[in-house]
Amino acid sequence: KFANRYIKFKNQLIFLKYNKRYNNSSRFALPEKYVYFPLHLQPEMTTSCLGKSFSNQLLAINKLRKILPDHISIVLKENPKQNYKQRNKYFYKFIHSIPNTIFAPISMNSQLLIDDSICVSTISGTVGYEALVSDKTCIIFGSTWYENFEGVFHANLINEFQVIQSFSFSKEHLKKDLEMHSQF
Repeated sequence: KFANRYIKFKNQLIFLKYNKRYNNSSRFALPEKYVYFPLHLQPEMTTSCLGKSFSNQLLAINKLRKILPDHISIVLKENPKQNYKQRNKYFYKFIHSIPNTIFAPISMNSQLLIDDSICVSTISGTVGYEALVSDKTCIIFGSTWYENFEGVFHANLINEFQVIQSFSFSKEHLKKDLEMHSQF
C-alpha cells in the first residue's frame, strides 16, 4: 500500500513540476517552422480505442519525428485536463530525448498554435478538424470521423513530408467533405 501511494505521490510531483516549467508563456518563443501536436488526455477513447497501434502517444511522436525533416520542430502541448495519471518521469524523459521537440505552455492559445504551424498532427482528436477549418493540413495516426477529408494524411501512408508541405486545398474543400460525410 505504501509503495502505491509513494508512486502516486511521485507522479503527482513530476506532473506539477512539468506544469510549473512549461506554463510560463512569457518566456516561450515559437520555432519558425513546426508541426503542432497537442497531447491527448489519457486514458481517453480517442487514443485508447481509435488510436489503434498508436494508442501510446510516444510512438506517434517518435513516428512524426521520423516523417519530418530535421529542421522542422514538433511543438507539443499538454492537455489542460490531464493530471498526473498516465504521465510519469519516463514519459517526459522520452519526449525530451526526441530531437527538435519542445513543449508549448499549457496556457498558450491552441488556435494560435494551429494558425502559426505548417501542419497539425493528432492521433484522432478534434484538433485535426480545427486545422482543416483553418486551411491547415493534418497528419493523423488513428481513426477519426474526418479521416477521409481533403488535407488529412495518414501517418502510416506518408512517404515524404514534401507532399504535405506542397498540398493545396481546393475551393470550399470543407463544405464538400462535410456534405459527403453527412450522407452516410
